[in-house]
Amino acid sequence: MSTMIDRVAVIGVGRMGSAIAAALVAAEDVSIGEVVGAEPDAAVARERSQDLGIEVVTDPSAAVAGADVVLVAVKPHLVVEVLAGLADGLDADAVVVSVAAGISTAAMEAALPGGARAVRVMPNTPMLVGRGMAVVTGGRHATDDDVARVVALLGEAAEVLVLPEDQFDAVTGVSGSGPAWVFALAEAMVSGAEAVGLSHDDAVVLVEQTVAGAGHLLATSDLDAGALREMVSSPGGTTLAGLEALGQQGFGDAVTAAIRAATNRSRELGA
Repeated sequence: MSTMIDRVAVIGVGRMGSAIAAALVAAEDVSIGEVVGAEPDAAVARERSQDLGIEVVTDPSAAVAGADVVLVAVKPHLVVEVLAGLADGLDADAVVVSVAAGISTAAMEAALPGGARAVRVMPNTPMLVGRGMAVVTGGRHATDDDVARVVALLGEAAEVLVLPEDQFDAVTGVSGSGPAWVFALAEAMVSGAEAVGLSHDDAVVLVEQTVAGAGHLLATSDLDAGALREMVSSPGGTTLAGLEALGQQGFGDAVTAAIRAATNRSRELGA
């Protein structure tokens, strides 16, 4: 993006906050003057500062002073409290971003000064390795440029979509919680591999590369998931036999149930 971002404050430098901060420090497509973090535990702040190569302060108000973008990466039940504590120190034109599940832009705005420009993000854990999925929506006062700025920042570590906020509970159930469905499949595949005679270590290597390779193929191929499945499902072959067994065990219904349960829980968190 053409506009220079002078200062980005990352409030909360746990796993997700640290992943985003690291991506911003290494940013190639966005010009950022300074990235600063905030962590109340002094020992943790020093450790994160060394790991990330940025200043990490214990006082969030010091971090947000002069920040163009304030990214809050704390647990959902702390977001409103943290925002309220930051309200007096925010620049009037700062864009405030939350990556917490279930916290609406309306809840963010209620904790911030009138007219605050709030942006909500649903990220997922593959952002830890720069391969995440993030969905973005703007609050009542956020401009298109504000949303575009956040999209550009997150684009350093994720594929980014902009969607209406009323779809965020479903997004949470698909991409937010979705890595867990994939990890659960990988766990089950390792157990299955052991059941047919493979050692645990060999099974892990086979499953990890199979899942990673299939994901990369899905992301880069012109074919959709159904077409790729059919491509390896020869009539009367081994793959089709396995797929039929998955169907008999209710595989598709189980995945849909997981997504519905996560979506409903996201609605409950935001109620």
